[in-house]
Amino acid sequence: MSLNIRYEIDDQTGDDHRAGTLECWTNEGLFSAENFTPPLLDDHDYTVRVAVELYGGGLTPWSSAQRISAIEQEITALWLQDNGATAYIGWTLADPSIAPPIDLQLQINGSDWIDLPNDGGTTYYPLDARQFAALTGNAYLGQTVTLRARARLIDAQDWLESDEITSPGSNGLARVLFGWSLSGSGLMLSYARPPNTSASVWLSIDGGAPFQFSPSYPAGKHWLTYPDWRVRIPPGTLDGQSHDLQFRIRETANGQTAELWSLTGPLTIDPLPVLTAPSVHAVEWVITQGVLYARVTFKPIPSNASLTVSLQLDGGSIATQTLSAGQNTALFPVTDDDRGYRLARITAQARDTTGAESPAIVHAALLYRGYPQPMPIPAFNVQLLRQGDDVTPDRVRLTWTPVPGQLAELFATYTPGTDYRKTTIYPLGYVDSSQDTVTLDNTRAHFPKTGQPLRITYGIRPYDLIAGYGVPTVADPIQIRAENPEATPPPPDANTAQRWNDEDLLTALEPILTAAFPTVPPTLRMLLAAQTLSAFKDRIKAVVATGGRITLQDFGIFAAHWKSSRVGKTLTYTERGIDFTPSPGFRAGVKDGTVLTDAEAEETP
Repeated sequence: MSLNIRYEIDDQTGDDHRAGTLECWTNEGLFSAENFTPPLLDDHDYTVRVAVELYGGGLTPWSSAQRISAIEQEITALWLQDNGATAYIGWTLADPSIAPPIDLQLQINGSDWIDLPNDGGTTYYPLDARQFAALTGNAYLGQTVTLRARARLIDAQDWLESDEITSPGSNGLARVLFGWSLSGSGLMLSYARPPNTSASVWLSIDGGAPFQFSPSYPAGKHWLTYPDWRVRIPPGTLDGQSHDLQFRIRETANGQTAELWSLTGPLTIDPLPVLTAPSVHAVEWVITQGVLYARVTFKPIPSNASLTVSLQLDGGSIATQTLSAGQNTALFPVTDDDRGYRLARITAQARDTTGAESPAIVHAALLYRGYPQPMPIPAFNVQLLRQGDDVTPDRVRLTWTPVPGQLAELFATYTPGTDYRKTTIYPLGYVDSSQDTVTLDNTRAHFPKTGQPLRITYGIRPYDLIAGYGVPTVADPIQIRAENPEATPPPPDANTAQRWNDEDLLTALEPILTAAFPTVPPTLRMLLAAQTLSAFKDRIKAVVATGGRITLQDFGIFAAHWKSSRVGKTLTYTERGIDFTPSPGFRAGVKDGTVLTDAEAEETP
């Protein structure tokens, strides 16, 4: 039994288009180029679609177009191209419509050939730094390499080799994608994590087995600093010696993991310093929003250090808090008991951002329950019953609402002007809870004696023998006329002071000179006196100005002296000054209000 098969053939490389019918038996269905009339042409590429003639007429649906060819497939050209940061291998095929898998290999620096996986479907094989590191096991990090590729279609064919290219180690295929360096703030890694990829950081020291340095590397971080890097490595390497470090990043994408290595570099790894142990400043009970806390306050610690604090009360459970850098107060919720005290055991340790730690300290304290502050007086008022004058004292009445069982202190305040820093508080006495009013006379005796009205504020503040004073309650200020200032008796020699200049002195000397030199004309006497006084003063100044001294009997000593002065903290200089020391007679005469010679002063008992 035979079937008639209609076909339509389209020439993809020429004009040999045709259509016709083939007769075949049901147990065959294989056709070659010679089965067509005329036969299909060599080196032409065709597509064909078919339909079967049905008995009784009609056709089955046409099939999809399928390729048939007489072209022998082979690799016709191969090349290797350097694109700086990347490279690619390209090839051409005799039949470009189909890209079958090929054998593809890469040679680096003339070494053994490395197989490159190829599943077909393309005539292009890209190479980037990550692929290159995975292919070579990071063997050529940072090195300039020469590359050559070769390819073949099937084992029976010869290899076709590309020309050789060179890729620089600084920015080529072997460039370092993962680096590290030591900065002032810690150890810094440089790496860009690809999208949809997870990454972990590993470290090998002195060629040893790598260990995990960090379980993850965040996305979007091209540089990441680890201040605490010395805490992440084995303690035995913190020996102050130089070690060779090589970091590795393990990238995982689509279930596949690959490693990128850094260059190996030396690093001297010093031990971590020991921080100063924290010191407890105070342990106390406080109430915040109705909740009882034990507050532990520490003396200031370095700003880059955190504190881990633990509190144990009466040997019970231990509560722990970590205070961030800059904090020095820990609050622990606690409960009270009937004893009114708790035995507290506090442990604390400081740790800075590099991982350095202080010795752990243990502090024991007996924590007494805080006494509540006395309740404020609910209401307080003042009434001026009588203004004081020179004869009658002032009188005020103070009234308030007492708190049962609580003492209170009455007081008054006065502020000169508006400077409240100069406010003075004047205690007026204590009252107990059985009193709610008191009348006071002559309160102005406490206030400054200015004779003027003063703005006085009266108040009351609760008082407890243990807890101390509470919040005061005050009334509106009232005017109290102050007492007049007390009169100060004048000194015995009041209004006797005189101020003389040269003319006054010469006028006082004129009668003395006239009596001594009656024949000398007055004008000449005064001229001689003025010249004598001027020469006298000039002589004193000249002697003292050159560092000397002049002693005037029964008067005193004019003398130069040297003193050191300071500028800033360290710079000093020396300068000359002048002193006047009155004579014994001068000093004693001033004290007694008379004129004495030195001899008379010595004779005075």
